[in-house]
This record gives sequence, C-alpha cells and structure tokens, in this order.
Amino acid sequence: MRKNVRFLFFGVILIFCTLAGSLSGEAKQVSIAYSIDMKNPDSHYFNVTMRVQNFQKKYVDFHMPVWIPGSYLVREFEKYVIGVKAFNGSGEMLPVRKVRKNIWRVRADKAKTIQFKYSVYAFTISIRNSFLDRSHAFINPSSIFMFIKELKEKPVRVKITPYPSWKTISTGLTASRKDPFTLTAKNYDQLVDSPIEIGSQKVLTFSVKGVPHEISIYGRGDYNPDSLIQKIQKIVRTEVGIMKDIDYSRYVFLIQFQPRGGGGLEHRNSCVLQMDHQALQSGKRLDRFIGLVAHEYFHNWNVKRLRPKALGPFDYDREDYSWLLWVAEGFTTYYGGRALLQAGFRTPKSAMNSIAGNARYLVSTPGNRVEPVDEASFDAWIKYYRPNENSINTTISYYSKGAVIATLLDLTIRHETQNRKSLDDLMRSLYQTYYKRLNRWYTEKEFEAACEKMAGISLKPFFRRYVSGTDSIDANHYLNYAGIELYKKDFTHEDSLKGYTGLRIVSKNGNAVVKTVLFGSPAFRAGIYTADEILAADDFRISAGDIAGRLQEKQPGKTVRLLISRRGIIQEIPLTLGLMPNTKFAVRRIKKPTALQKKIFESYFHTKWEEKVNPGADEKKCL
Repeated sequence: MRKNVRFLFFGVILIFCTLAGSLSGEAKQVSIAYSIDMKNPDSHYFNVTMRVQNFQKKYVDFHMPVWIPGSYLVREFEKYVIGVKAFNGSGEMLPVRKVRKNIWRVRADKAKTIQFKYSVYAFTISIRNSFLDRSHAFINPSSIFMFIKELKEKPVRVKITPYPSWKTISTGLTASRKDPFTLTAKNYDQLVDSPIEIGSQKVLTFSVKGVPHEISIYGRGDYNPDSLIQKIQKIVRTEVGIMKDIDYSRYVFLIQFQPRGGGGLEHRNSCVLQMDHQALQSGKRLDRFIGLVAHEYFHNWNVKRLRPKALGPFDYDREDYSWLLWVAEGFTTYYGGRALLQAGFRTPKSAMNSIAGNARYLVSTPGNRVEPVDEASFDAWIKYYRPNENSINTTISYYSKGAVIATLLDLTIRHETQNRKSLDDLMRSLYQTYYKRLNRWYTEKEFEAACEKMAGISLKPFFRRYVSGTDSIDANHYLNYAGIELYKKDFTHEDSLKGYTGLRIVSKNGNAVVKTVLFGSPAFRAGIYTADEILAADDFRISAGDIAGRLQEKQPGKTVRLLISRRGIIQEIPLTLGLMPNTKFAVRRIKKPTALQKKIFESYFHTKWEEKVNPGADEKKCL
C-alpha cells in the first residue's frame, strides 16, 4: 500500500512539472505586433513600431521588402525609411547598424522584448506603393512593415491609430470584434498580401453564394452605386461559375479614384483598382474598368492559389524568377475576356475583334520574333517593367502572348476532345490538384503534362515552337477548330498611297522627337536614331502635331529630306518611304463548317451559329 502511495506521489509531481514546463513554454512563445500611427498626415510619414517578444538572440535582423508580389520590379521600398531606432523592454536603446540596403541589424543581447521603431515616407500615387495625406491613408504592407526572416511564419497583430477624423477601414485582414483598427494575420505573407484603406471612403456590399463582398471607394467618381454593385457582382458570379469554388470568407475590392490613376493589383482576398474620376461612365472607359475587375478578380484563383513555383512563398529580399508568367498573367488576361463574354459585357462580335487585335499586336511587334514568351516571363524584372526605346524590337508582352497561347490551347482541347473538355476543365483540374489536394505550386513540366493529359495528345511541338520558341503562329490552324478564320482586310486606295517610315514620334514642347525606330523599317535603314529631333521635311518646318500627316502625304518609294537635330548637331538625312504594312486583321466565320466546328463555335462564343455575327460593327456598350 505504501509503495503505491509513493508511486502516486511521484506521478503527481511529474504531471505538475510537465504542466508547469508546458505553461512556461507557452508564456515564452514568440509574438510579433506592429503599431502604426499617422499623427501628421501632411508630413506623409507613417510611424511604425514593431514589437518582438521572446526571440532572444544576440543579433536580430529586420528586413524591409524590396518588391511587392504581383509586380515584378525591385522597387527599393527601404529608400523611404528614416529614423530607425531599437529599444529593449526597459526602454534602453539597443545598437542598430545597417548591414545591407534593406536590412537593419539590432544588437539585442538576448533581450526578451525588442521595440523596433521607424518612419516611412508615403506620397506616391500607385497601386504598388503606400500613400498618406489629409484625405486618406493607403497602406501597401510590403512597403511599410519590416520582417524577421526566421519569424515569417509566426502570427502577427497590427494596431492602427488612424487620423482622428477617419472612422472607416477596408482590408482583407481579420479585424478584432471590439476594435476594427486592430488586425491579425496568420503570418507575414498574409499581412503583405492585404492592403489597407483608411479614411472616409464609401463602402458598398453584396454577396455571392452567401460569401460577403465589399467595395471600398476612395475619391470622387462619377458612378451609380447600384449599377456598380450589379456589374462587379455579375463578374464575380461568372468567374466563380468557371472555377466552381470560393476559397475565402470575405473579399474586398479597393477602388481608388485618382486624377491620373490606372491599373490594378491582385491580392489573396482583395484587389486594388485605380482609375480616373470618369472611368465608370458609359462607353470604352467603363469597358476597360469592367475588364480590369475581371482580370484582377480571376487572380483570386490563377496566381493567388493556383501558382507557379516561384510565386509563393516569396523571397522579399530579391527577385523571384518564373518562366511561367505567361500563364499567371496571360491566362488571367484571357479569362478576363472570357468572363466579359459570358457575363454579357462583351458580344461574340467583340470577342472575335479581340482575337484580331491580338494578331495585330503580334505582327506589329518585332520583338515577337526575337524573345520567346517564357523568356519574357523570366526577364520581367529587367525588361517588361523597365522598357526602353528599343523594347518593341526585342521584347514581347507575356500578358498578350500568353492570352494568345491560352486561346490556342482552349481551341485545341475542345477540338481533340470533341468539345467535351475545354481550358476551363484544365484550370479546374490544376486548381484542385495543386492547390486543393497537394497545397503547393506547379512546375513547367507539370503544367505541360496537365495540358497534354487534358487534350489527349502530345503538345511538345506546340510548347517548343510557341512558348520556348518564336515561330510564327499559324492562327487559322487553331481558329478553324471553331469554324472561324483570321484574314486581312483589303487595303483602300488611300492606304496604298500612304508612305511608311517605321517611326514612333512623341511631342516635346511641340517638337517632333523620335521615341522608337522599328527594326528593319525605312527609318531604321535610313539611319534615324531614337531621340533625334525632326525639324523639317523637304525644307518645310514640321511639328509633332503634323509630322504623321505630312510624311504620309508622300507616296511609297518617294525620298524625303529630313532635317534633324542629333545631340545638338544639325544634319540632313534622306528617308525613302516604304509601303504601309497591312495589319488590318479581322475574324469571320468560315463558309462550310462541320458539325464539330459549329458545336465548338457555339460553346466558345456563347451564341448560335445561325445568329448574325458581324466583326466589323461597333462594339456593344456596357451601359
């Protein structure tokens, strides 16, 4: 009996010690909390304190990201940082030394608490930067919040102290029930992927399949709230219908009206859309805005969840290279257009015009014959986001070329499967496999294998020629699958009399200055350079406003004497004009389609074959 009591006593002691050790471990868990205030918005500075507890190291490195995911350019956000200081829990200052352009090293001497303080200048109007003035605050977290590399996976808390008159906050982050300005994220990646709008913005709401969606609107814009909700809701419903899944509990559209605004940037459960004040009026501006919504929202699947290997988790200290941006961005561009068609914002006729427009772009861009689209993806960091005067001759847009490849693959899959499958099935399969089941990225080989499996044929020549190669695309080989064909409209008599130079001209103080010389063009052969200022043609003064008309008055084969100024030296250059290239492409239905071609046409364009489709007519207005 005594023996059992003794064992029971020691057992209780052991349980107590284990529990005490466990509680002690919990008490020492690492925690990260940011506090940010904007006391003086006229200064354009956010004041940030990063409080780190129980990360007891001799030295701790604090990193500022140098780029923002979704925009592949090193933007050097660290250049906006000033006033870096560090303190321990007792308020004693800790030594700080900058060890790289974006890394500050704190000698913490195993302090239990580190308070890392700094200020960030924010006065760039952009979807990629942060902004602060008396009208509102926009926080792009990658340009504001630093991180500790070893702690990127730890949960974080953000406490925002807004300017006193600002009562509204819009973000995809989870807010405290008691305080909407206290936010949490499961890790640093989620924080970075959640922009924050603070001020007096207007907020509209709607739901799709029971999931709440919010539209935050900053700035003065000319729009009808009910109409705006209806249009965005229609896009969401259409794209959810394509992908058959909603993987978030709430989504936020952050709209900003800016005088010279334009563009969008995707985030995990939100997106930023920037446009000028009249963008929501009827006509082409509204069409562009709805197209922007469709593009950025589709990134919710393609990129934010279904993604190439390089696109998450991210290395915020340097470039993350990918050969597959033509899928990430090009396919998203394609599905933005598909959603517009299915939602009724685009007619079958305008969809056919879009195909013709893509053909026109490829033919008119010399870089299409120089740079493969996978290389354009890899080099986005140094080429797409850093264009120069020669870019059109050496590069191609992975957005546009990627959308073309998506079109070809979609039609191929429909043809090879007797229209039982499409690119939609491929995207859903990839999404379910790599995001839902494996919870990871995909590689180039895995993507190609999935395409081949869906089509049921080898696509190796296709990828070799059009993705990693620069072969000219036999468009009609693929378009014929849907009973349509690409053709060139006949040149008018007036077109045939217009002289061609191959120059792109910009106006500088009203003067005609050469922006670009197309490779192999008459101007290229004549030896005209970028930055040449054209002063006169055949002894008559010329300006930026009339140079195109004046030169096109001359017939092909005629020689024009151009007086130019090159780096301050006046000289005369003879330019023999060429024949204007015919890039007036259009798409039409073929005359004798097979039953399969009709079937593919009808499912692809969402219209009956018998219904009139006239690619030459004006596009349908969205309002």
